[in-house]
Amino acid sequence: MAQATFIEQDVTQSFRLLSGHTIPAVGLDNWSFGYEASNSVFTAIAEAGYRHVDTSSEYGVQEVGYALKKGIQAGVDRKHLFITSKLHGALTCRQTR
Repeated sequence: MAQATFIEQDVTQSFRLLSGHTIPAVGLDNWSFGYEASNSVFTAIAEAGYRHVDTSSEYGVQEVGYALKKGIQAGVDRKHLFITSKLHGALTCRQTR
């Protein structure tokens, strides 16, 4: 199991991963955004400063992708964004390859 070390930064708390990267401790979960995901995620990363977006194949990933692209075009540096996702429990390893 991966280990993480808690790091306190100026404003945002984060965890240091074994790779040396730091990931924000709080991520934007967009399960309830639906078709508004594009606007909501864009606002969160471009205006509110979120840098960790959590999504799932069941959340409308395409809308989230549009928002991320729009945010990057607006000046958010891609290397500062963490996008995490989940696989539905019914999927098997064979189905995900």
